[in-house]
Amino acid sequence: MTSLIARLHASDKLVNWRLLRASGEELRAVDDFLVGHADRMESEYGSTTIDIFADENILVVVEPEPLCPALFHVHGERFTIGLADLDKVQSELVAFGVRLDQPKRSTEGNGIRNVIENLWKLWEQRCRCRALECIQAEHRFDREGADFFDAIEQRLRSLFAPDYLEIAPANSSTYWPDRPEGWSWIFASRSEFQWPSPLSQNYEEGLFRKGSTEFVAELSEREMPLFAANQASGLTSGLFVPLVHRGQRHGIIKLLFVRRPLISTSEESSLPTVQHGLSLVFDRSALHFRTQRMAMVDGLTNLFNHRFFLTQLRTEYQRSLRYGGVISLLMIDVDGFKNYNDTYGHQAGNRVLTWVASMIRRTVRDIDVVARYGGEEFALILPEVRAEQGLIVAEKIRKVISSGEIVADTGEKLAPITISCGVTDSAGCKSPEDMIDRADRALYWVKRNGRNLVRLATLE
Repeated sequence: MTSLIARLHASDKLVNWRLLRASGEELRAVDDFLVGHADRMESEYGSTTIDIFADENILVVVEPEPLCPALFHVHGERFTIGLADLDKVQSELVAFGVRLDQPKRSTEGNGIRNVIENLWKLWEQRCRCRALECIQAEHRFDREGADFFDAIEQRLRSLFAPDYLEIAPANSSTYWPDRPEGWSWIFASRSEFQWPSPLSQNYEEGLFRKGSTEFVAELSEREMPLFAANQASGLTSGLFVPLVHRGQRHGIIKLLFVRRPLISTSEESSLPTVQHGLSLVFDRSALHFRTQRMAMVDGLTNLFNHRFFLTQLRTEYQRSLRYGGVISLLMIDVDGFKNYNDTYGHQAGNRVLTWVASMIRRTVRDIDVVARYGGEEFALILPEVRAEQGLIVAEKIRKVISSGEIVADTGEKLAPITISCGVTDSAGCKSPEDMIDRADRALYWVKRNGRNLVRLATLE
């Protein structure tokens, strides 16, 4: 069904054209007044109400929102109201199939204009409030990873109700460690939408240069190179939000719609609030995560540091006691590291440490805690793993490292690296410190008896 409001909204000949939304309850509250003072016109637009107030030179057009959808999503029965100067729109109405009769009724003063003006102010205030709700919802800076992106998604879905939502951070690992470059968070209302929708490089660069949100009523290959291939999906329009704060690019948010929202000036004027608020969330969160990681991550290996390891070991130990579980602890030492440093230099030694750290991290689970304990020593916490299973993990790490190759900056292959490892679990240990002591004793037994081995701690 065709929308008269949409056709009028697209015209550049209207003077004082305003667009607003009202609830069914609000519209019914003023409808008696409108009916009592208006000349209601007939047209081919079945769901459209057209009222003329000749004395005040006003045209009022009302349509149910599904016929003329809003950009901001509001629950409940909604109506779209268009308001224009009658004498400037008559030719457009005739061209659009609206028959204008001679007005028979009259009004006194500016009653109708005041009523509609109050409705418009109410809609403008509601748009501002909805925008503020989106950016002022509780944000916990300790959220990262899926929790961080899910919180942003829920805010955007509540405000816009998009059919497709993609949050594409400039540096995804800042907000979710270990996410690859180019990764993005996607929500899709249908399975056929569940694929990234890259923007053209020129269009994306233009968005960042302008630094403002942009709505595209008719998507094309100018904005999205793959749009033609995905056109069958039914997505027709899009809202693109560049996340920029003080010149720093944090990413871009893409909201795509099957519907074609008709944006009122109130919604449009609220978009900078949404953009600035979300940009600030990403900027402050990135700063928080960087600062937090500096306090808990080793600068050379990018593993957790000694302090965080001890905190996490106490936490996991207490959890195992509370719930009757078990944790394993692996203490690892790089064999002959001092001689390696003396032979190849400290730069090569640092390369060895970072390489060993990456090999360990790749070999274990995401939930396992890997830390640099100090110098050439590493420590691993394996939740819900018994010592016998921990021994298997340790042997796997030992084989991966002993069979690997390390190449210097010059391209020279460095001498092979081996490790020694002591393993224990929390069963029978009186404290986290007791676990460390037992694993250390097993480790140093290996160091005294040949190295390049793993050993399970005894109960003595």
